Amino acid sequence: MKQSKVAAIVLIVMLLASLGKLAAPARQAPGGSKRPRPTPAPAPTPTPRLRTAVPVAVLTPTPTPAFISRPKPRPTPRPAPMPSLSPSPWPVLKGCEFETAKVDAGGQVTERRRGQAQYFTEELGDGVRLEMVAIPRGSFPMGSPESEKHRLPNEGPLLSEVTVPSFYMSRFEVTQAQWRVVARWSKVKLDLHPTPSAFSGDHRPVECVLWAEAMEFCARLSRHTGRSYRLPSEAEWEYACRAGTTTPFAFGEAITSKSVNFGNYPGGSGLIAEYPNGTTPVGYFGVANAFGLYDMHGNVWEWCLDAYHASYRGAPTDGSAWDSQVDANRVRRGGSWGNPDRDSRSARRSQWDVPDLKAAIHGFRVLMSDARPSRSRTTIK
Repeated sequence: MKQSKVAAIVLIVMLLASLGKLAAPARQAPGGSKRPRPTPAPAPTPTPRLRTAVPVAVLTPTPTPAFISRPKPRPTPRPAPMPSLSPSPWPVLKGCEFETAKVDAGGQVTERRRGQAQYFTEELGDGVRLEMVAIPRGSFPMGSPESEKHRLPNEGPLLSEVTVPSFYMSRFEVTQAQWRVVARWSKVKLDLHPTPSAFSGDHRPVECVLWAEAMEFCARLSRHTGRSYRLPSEAEWEYACRAGTTTPFAFGEAITSKSVNFGNYPGGSGLIAEYPNGTTPVGYFGVANAFGLYDMHGNVWEWCLDAYHASYRGAPTDGSAWDSQVDANRVRRGGSWGNPDRDSRSARRSQWDVPDLKAAIHGFRVLMSDARPSRSRTTIK
């Protein structure tokens, strides 16, 4: 019995000894100091996740690789702006004097008078200038009365009163020097040949010009100057040509070869020895109409803005161009060096029915609208 108790005590002691080894204190560091055991950090308490939508602004798009071009949004197309007026001050008008004449039915000059007009100058470059004469607002009877000699059916019915706003018109027909300068400017729609004329000369009118080419000239001039240049309407052209007269010509009942280049062909009535069978330099005769415009009769036919109509029935009476597509042909006015005097009458209307064929009788002059109330006056002494 005692042996069993002793064995039990020994067994208990061995168990206690083994438990003591497990719970033995940590080793002491050299020098006798005890190394403290690190206190384990408490495990973080997990936060419950809420099911919420992620704001769109937080999302970051995946960057596009550099070798891939991101397509750009196409801008909404806008119509091309029309040439605007120059930001510079309105052109300063200068005064000029000119001589005009009165011719009787027999072609004799019966009177010469001095007149005054206002104009401004466009500097085109290379010493070339374009002179623009101020034409005052007014009304006039457009067309010809049935009693006028050599009258044609397309000159009527007579429009008793057509009102035309003030405008500026080139003092002379566009010259070859002016054309050559503008032809070098960058094109708007068409290329322009710098020397299209059959009769060469810087101061001669440019000819062999199509209507579309004259329009291109005006478009380039508008873009270059910042002002709106164009061809005149038929109403504006006839109003400017008549210059307050109601006779067949601005000079009276007839014209003379001493003031107009007409019929300049063998057997014609107006042969000019210095310039036979061709154009004369602009202003060659030194005689203007009462507005101060030169060569409105003869020299070259001048293109107008309007489409051709066989009569004035339904024509506008406000001076605007009649541009409905009744006929694709365009109007020309004023006669030329190759036509008899009757074709140079103020009311004479003509069309060129071969639009793509150039002829040495076709030129033009330009017009600029006056958007302000007219301050100009033309006087005759």
